[in-house]
Amino acid sequence: MSTVAAFVLAFTMAGSARAQEKPAAPAAAAPAVKAEVSRSALCTAVKDREPVDAAASDKPAEFKASIGSVYFWTEMKSKSPVASLKHVWYRGGEKVAEVELVFTSPRTRTWSRKSVYAGDWKVEALDDSGAVLASALFKVVP
Repeated sequence: MSTVAAFVLAFTMAGSARAQEKPAAPAAAAPAVKAEVSRSALCTAVKDREPVDAAASDKPAEFKASIGSVYFWTEMKSKSPVASLKHVWYRGGEKVAEVELVFTSPRTRTWSRKSVYAGDWKVEALDDSGAVLASALFKVVP
């Protein structure tokens, strides 16, 4: 067999061996980002990234409707450089607002604000998987 024929045969066999190789298995899905709420508060304002007039957390808070809006303030900690959190607001058991908050620091203080009117309210902080990390009940009275 000539040198050229041997080379062509070797090249062809190597190509057919590569064609029969199985593709690599897909990479496993990235694990969910683990974030936690280290502190949370219902409040009437936020100043210098801290809650103002925070309601007691041992019982449902009560606000007068004249307040206009309520803040849900959360301090987040995460091992990931980028994570997100949702504040979901409910009135009378019905979802009325959802606010996505993205943070890029291992420790972040963030908040959302909702215009409120008379009724029973709840706000929850949810992670990317929908798990409740923090929640607060409150009532708005006329």
